[in-house]
Amino acid sequence: MQAELEVAIEVGGALRFALGCFLATVLRLPVHAEGRFTLTAHVLALGLMVPLAALQIGCAVLDFPFFVPDAGVIDLIAQQNPLTVSAYRMVVPSLIGLLLVLGVGHLRMAWLILERDWPRVVKTASLTLAATVTVLPVMVLLYLDLTQLMLQSAILIVELVILQAMARWHSELSEPDMVGETAD
Repeated sequence: MQAELEVAIEVGGALRFALGCFLATVLRLPVHAEGRFTLTAHVLALGLMVPLAALQIGCAVLDFPFFVPDAGVIDLIAQQNPLTVSAYRMVVPSLIGLLLVLGVGHLRMAWLILERDWPRVVKTASLTLAATVTVLPVMVLLYLDLTQLMLQSAILIVELVILQAMARWHSELSEPDMVGETAD
């Protein structure tokens, strides 16, 4: 391989050679159990967790566009009874903080899955689940649309089941192969 690289450098095709090696490696990933695990972990992290984190952080930063149909939280507060407006205004920063915790929690879980740090994934998943359970009554009190929260909660439950399966799969990859060994 080193000799082929040196020839490619002399000819001026080092980048093409490197891309060919990279493509060959990527195409061989599904052949091995470790490669399948790596692909699955990346699809889970980049295809599910990062977009969900972006949705939650976006909701917190952009005035809850998915939770308040046809208006923002400020408009919702303005429509309330004048006696409860101050209570609503005090709750909104907490809700924003919880949604940011959810988003950052999903980003952290995605990172830790790729690092294969399962104890920290469990801790972060517990924090994320607790934040989700805390957000629900707050949103009920604010009369926000719960459809999106229920959808995100269902996705979180699916994520937790997938994480448990991924951790078990990773532990099976780490065990020595017992095929062909005989008992003494």
